[in-house]
Amino acid sequence: MDKVEYLETTVPNAYHGTSRANAENIEKTGFRISRKPELFLGDGVYFYKGSKRLAESWAKGKYPEEEIATIVANIKLGYCLDLTIPEHRELLSEAIVEFKRRPNWRKVTDTFVLNYFAGVIEPQIDTIVHFREPEKIVKLFAGSQILTGGYMVICVRKTECILSFSIAS
Repeated sequence: MDKVEYLETTVPNAYHGTSRANAENIEKTGFRISRKPELFLGDGVYFYKGSKRLAESWAKGKYPEEEIATIVANIKLGYCLDLTIPEHRELLSEAIVEFKRRPNWRKVTDTFVLNYFAGVIEPQIDTIVHFREPEKIVKLFAGSQILTGGYMVICVRKTECILSFSIAS
């Protein structure tokens, strides 16, 4: 297919929340790709673009009894499936057509589809970018077109795209 283009773009200040112990281990050994069925963008290392606070909040929920830390990273997007771009969402929709032909297609998850797409159809994909909309849509002020609460998530599928990182807190 090769419809996902290479981007020289780097994202500074991408934040990854975790426990302090995990952060110190990552600092020593580097990041490892997570492979879990609940990872909505598929296998990878997840970052919040520009928001240390969101990374901290996520980590506090995941590790409520532990000291948390955030890691700030500089990420090269490379071959990026950017789900904020309509053409990229269309590519994914085309892949889903194949799954709808299967007898048990209703059991197909976002994780499964994205892992299949980025692993088989477009294996060169380095990163996936997605804008998470707020659960409750609230305008910045009456009459505003700006919504509050949305944020950008970056799923890094290939750790060599993490150009540099350090513990931020």
